[in-house]
Amino acid sequence: MRIVIVRSTDIAPDPRVEKEAYSLKKAGHDVQVLGWDREENHGFEFMNINAYGQMIKVTRVGIKSIYGGKMKNVFPLLKYQINICKWLWDNKDTYDAIHACDLNTGLASIIMAKLLKKKLVYDIFDYYPEAYDIPEKLKKIVAWIEDRVIYGANAVIICTEQRIEQIKYHGDMQKLYIVHNSPIVKNEVEEKNDGDKIKIVYVGILQRNRYIEELMDIVSKRKDIQLDIAGFGILESQVKKMADENENIFFHGKINYEKTLQLESNADIMTALYKYNKEHHYAAPNKFYEALMLGKPVIMEKNTGVDEWISKYDVGCVIGVNAVDLNSAIDYLINRKNEWIRMSNDLKKLYVEKFSWNIMEKRLVGLYRNI
Repeated sequence: MRIVIVRSTDIAPDPRVEKEAYSLKKAGHDVQVLGWDREENHGFEFMNINAYGQMIKVTRVGIKSIYGGKMKNVFPLLKYQINICKWLWDNKDTYDAIHACDLNTGLASIIMAKLLKKKLVYDIFDYYPEAYDIPEKLKKIVAWIEDRVIYGANAVIICTEQRIEQIKYHGDMQKLYIVHNSPIVKNEVEEKNDGDKIKIVYVGILQRNRYIEELMDIVSKRKDIQLDIAGFGILESQVKKMADENENIFFHGKINYEKTLQLESNADIMTALYKYNKEHHYAAPNKFYEALMLGKPVIMEKNTGVDEWISKYDVGCVIGVNAVDLNSAIDYLINRKNEWIRMSNDLKKLYVEKFSWNIMEKRLVGLYRNI
């Protein structure tokens, strides 16, 4: 089958999209990706990305906006909807199925899928009414629109079992697929941490609900910890400033997924932190799955999706909702350093048995076989 994955990022990097594109192409499908470059304004531009050894064609349109920019992004988002429709119309002979990621591509995609009689797979990374700062009066309308996409699609993907409750799914369960955000590694990741400081690593979008500011403040006041941060987003200038002013904080900029896993493999402790809201109660952070695969003790906030696995298997620390708890969690894990090997083994076993990408890949490929 010929598949176009539509996403609202520039796909450089976008771990989940890259994994899905890799697995689908490996299974024999013809895969291309349409993305949104928010750095600058430009027309449709083409590039190829190497997704774990599979070369994937990516088309990006440039509409300048800010990650985490909230209402400032309304008009850029509307422009992107128009460009999605234009690209899908102009290239209608190059694909049989549209794989739309989230409502910010799903609405335009379902309109074009119905118009052009194409298959639609709706992949819910985040449930829009609860993931974004939408005025209360509009939330019911947005939820209604997202329901139309969910029940109008040929198949729906969610990233945890708990999301069934969140989206209140009451459709055909044979059309619903659970594909966790598990990492995929083609080569063994080598660990290198010879320093005398405890190393904490965060890689991801630099926005305010991820405890980034609190973590930098804690580390800046301690001499026994090194903090490595990589990514992009609204806090980027602040992170750069803190790295310039503190010898134990390092900013690596925007890095690809291979470098992400290498940086994380050098960590002693990882964080998979969201500040609690309704959406984050059903979260499936990449960092959680990467910590499992790499065998790294991980800190999470209570009631943010998959934190119960951390408590159940005693492989990290679950905190409350403030920086004091975060500082205490770091001390708690440092004081249990003699248990890190046991935690590492348990984390890796949990990954292999419950969450490995091999398991998720079979579900994804099976979905396209069934539609």
